[in-house]
Amino acid sequence: MASPPRHRVWIAELERRDVFRVSAVYGAMAFVALEGLRLSRADLGLSPGLLDLAALVALCGYPVALLLAWRFDVTGEGVDATPEATSAELRERTGRSRPRRWAPVPLGIVGAVLLGVAAWQVLAERPFPF
Repeated sequence: MASPPRHRVWIAELERRDVFRVSAVYGAMAFVALEGLRLSRADLGLSPGLLDLAALVALCGYPVALLLAWRFDVTGEGVDATPEATSAELRERTGRSRPRRWAPVPLGIVGAVLLGVAAWQVLAERPFPF
């Protein structure tokens, strides 16, 4: 039996390690937090520089969260290194039908887009001081 294409194995590995899920959740939470700060800035008396800092921290934290999702699993016993996938597990994941195989990908993309939109709205409100 021929091995599956490399992109299928890569997508299956990203799904197995919950990278798409982390992307979706991080992006959604960052969107809610940044939009909440942006909309309530005047009521809370927050400086625009603080909002810029929050947006930059959210943007810089995104790749860190994805790398941590790739490397570690959260289990009932705590945080453990993600074990290597068995060939049978990868074969099962790559052998799925196309809609089922690609289902988590849009969620990860939506998370990244939400983060980008929130950061854009916060950072585009005023020019950078530098």
